Amino acid sequence: MAIRASLETTLPILPKHYLVEIRKQVTAQFVKRFKKSRIPKYGSLNKGFGEQEVQAFFKVIKNSKFHLLFSYQAQLGLRLGEAVRINIKDVKFESRELVVRTEKAMTLDTLLIPTAFSLTFNGIVAQ
Repeated sequence: MAIRASLETTLPILPKHYLVEIRKQVTAQFVKRFKKSRIPKYGSLNKGFGEQEVQAFFKVIKNSKFHLLFSYQAQLGLRLGEAVRINIKDVKFESRELVVRTEKAMTLDTLLIPTAFSLTFNGIVAQ
């Protein structure tokens, strides 16, 4: 309030070109401090593949182990570290569940494997 009162008393005395300059400075400071830039600093939030990109990616992968690893990631939303630590003992074929050690919380989590997703590990196939 003190600034506003001070401005109200001094502004009528100042020449117009000073007022224009003060307005430019105040506007520039406002934009600098309070306006968010339209361009994100770290890229867009959606870094996932589209359906066509996923299909093109899987066409290129020839190694069956890598194909399995990336399909787990794509279908179940696993992080790379979680997918790498999957062992055959973690897959429950009867109940179609996968036990995952979560990276961030360091806890065990059970994921339901979709029925359209076939599991293949060292020649073992469950559909």
